[in-house]
Amino acid sequence: MRVKLIGHEQSVQEVKDFLSIWDSAVCTLDVHEIIKLCVSDVCLFDLSSEMQGLAAYQRLWGSYQQLFVGHLQVYRKDVCIHADLLQAFIFGYSKVDYADVAENSNMPWCRTTMCLVKNNDVWKVSHQHISY
Repeated sequence: MRVKLIGHEQSVQEVKDFLSIWDSAVCTLDVHEIIKLCVSDVCLFDLSSEMQGLAAYQRLWGSYQQLFVGHLQVYRKDVCIHADLLQAFIFGYSKVDYADVAENSNMPWCRTTMCLVKNNDVWKVSHQHISY
């Protein structure tokens, strides 16, 4: 994955580390860990809906139980991480697919933006936007 890095060097590295933890939680559909990585008023705009708050976000991820089976991987391309000391933006293309398939499988790429905030030395998702 090629990543363009902009901003405060240490913050950018912390955000890259955060993204690795996030991707792992998504691939195992560890809803508890996903929620732990979000602020209480997290909001999401996705392909068909809009939601705000941890309870709604948790329900969304829980609804993927039957879809997220097998050994999954988050694929990313054209990623840009822009971070300063207290906020960061990650944008590019992503998809979740089986780890044992070619990166160019038929699974469509989504445009993805994540906004993170840092509080008490911990990065958390405050906003996510996903679209085709």
